[in-house]
Amino acid sequence: MLLVGLLAACPSAPPPPVRTLPAAASSSAMALEVPLAEITNQFVLDKAWDGKLEDCHRYGQVAMTIAADDLETMELMLRCARARGLLWSAETWVRSAYAVRLASPVARYALGLARLLRGDPAGARKILEPLGSEAPVAYYQAAIAAQIEDDAANAERLVNLYLKASPNDPAGRLLQAELVCSLDLPKCAAIQDTIKSTDEDETVLARRLGAGLGAGTILDRATLERLAKDAASFGAPAFDDAYVVASLTREGGDPTVFVRSPRTGRPEVGSGSDLERDARPMQRLPFITRVLQAAARNDGNAAIAYAQLLELFPAELATYRLARRLGEKGMLVVRKSLENQPQVTWRTIAASLMARTDEVCPLAWSLPWTDRGPLATMARARCEIITDAWRGRKIADDRLNVLPFGVADVEIAIEGEVGMHDSTALEALARKLQKIAPASTLVPAALWAAAENAKKGKRQTSLFAEAVTTSAYEPYYSRKLLRRYVDAKDIDHARMAIAQALVESPLDAYLCGVEGAILMSKNDADGALAWLTKSCVSARARKERDTLDDTLSAIQISLPKAKNKVTKEAASKCLKGDGP
Repeated sequence: MLLVGLLAACPSAPPPPVRTLPAAASSSAMALEVPLAEITNQFVLDKAWDGKLEDCHRYGQVAMTIAADDLETMELMLRCARARGLLWSAETWVRSAYAVRLASPVARYALGLARLLRGDPAGARKILEPLGSEAPVAYYQAAIAAQIEDDAANAERLVNLYLKASPNDPAGRLLQAELVCSLDLPKCAAIQDTIKSTDEDETVLARRLGAGLGAGTILDRATLERLAKDAASFGAPAFDDAYVVASLTREGGDPTVFVRSPRTGRPEVGSGSDLERDARPMQRLPFITRVLQAAARNDGNAAIAYAQLLELFPAELATYRLARRLGEKGMLVVRKSLENQPQVTWRTIAASLMARTDEVCPLAWSLPWTDRGPLATMARARCEIITDAWRGRKIADDRLNVLPFGVADVEIAIEGEVGMHDSTALEALARKLQKIAPASTLVPAALWAAAENAKKGKRQTSLFAEAVTTSAYEPYYSRKLLRRYVDAKDIDHARMAIAQALVESPLDAYLCGVEGAILMSKNDADGALAWLTKSCVSARARKERDTLDDTLSAIQISLPKAKNKVTKEAASKCLKGDGP
């Protein structure tokens, strides 16, 4: 209570007009270990970033007594409380601390967001949508709620309302791209085309940055580097980090950079700041970037970082899509988080993104037939494919004959054709996609599936090569193709496939190792050793054990035959594990 009295006497930072503060706030205030002036939004965010959720929760409440209308800090406090399993306590604190201001934007925003975090997106929308005209960030959170409800059309409408108020926010543009692409592939293609633009207008830059990460676009390394420069010049550190890590991940080697927290550079509260209207959504992007960086390095802490992300952002589809990219480790974390939770609609939608074959139909049957959203439609089509491959394939194909259709519709159509092993239909689908959305990652996916289901011969070889080319030599496809040629000991095709792949990924451990092996077969020991050393350094940085073992064996063979002293010294260091 002494703290409240002191704050009330300070005219520059008045607390909310409350009768009494709840016990949680006063006990937190008595336990402060830092000066009150240092407890800012950035300070609280750094606690969440470091995984210190208890500190984030209690210091967040203290920060709200200083900047009572700061929506960002309120959101952060609620997310940390939810991660600790104390969302009920945070809601009680809000109702008590804002007892005479429950109609204020900050209190309504808090209670709406709490409903979303609790698993009630419909209830959250009822509060957040009307609030958007006063606090535009509420439209953003309402769009997230609609997306998790599988109501993509209304989610797009809501994010567009948010962008009218904040047209230069890359996070809003990213969400807009995700939603448009889930509904309408031709409109998605228009968003993808903005990446080619050289317009320096801030709104166009924000649209480009969002499209690069949210529209499923094929991005070569040069484009990634250009977008990273855009983000740096735009003053969007979260997007700058995301593109730098993506670029380093694509080129191979160690993708480690200092990933900044979401609010680096956020200006301190000033007398002219409108904390309700100027609030920005707390970006999930830096957390995702950190997880992807750890996964690229095969870091054992990747699953721990993902679990923290899931606790902070449990109601966003992007969180669950990330689990698919992480593979079994990510899937396991999600399963553990869902298994003891009531199976409400949004959790069913989230679970359908990673369901095993025997789980798809029960999930699809549990969805109401009134749900015609893209994810429910995909779940039902997958169930049909599993139970009756021919009928399921027909349902999936028919969906693509009626515009608009989105990314999920195409993905399930590819799955249906694969189920029937119909290479011709898969190639035809790829050609159709090349006309509608030539820059979409769906094109190489369809071509690769067509190649895998084709008979061995020139056509199969041509389809594999085209899939890799249309993916801009993305390492995922380049590696898969090279492994086929390496296993078949087909050096000629391997040499043809690797040339451009190494331009796009000059430090990729596997590609460098194959290039070294090719040069060994041509008795070029010095050339081979240089590439094998690159492979060794990259494989150590990313903890790629199998590739490293093969590379070390090849280095031991090439080392005695090489003549270049500098090359031999570098190879010897990596062979011993001393670094490059």
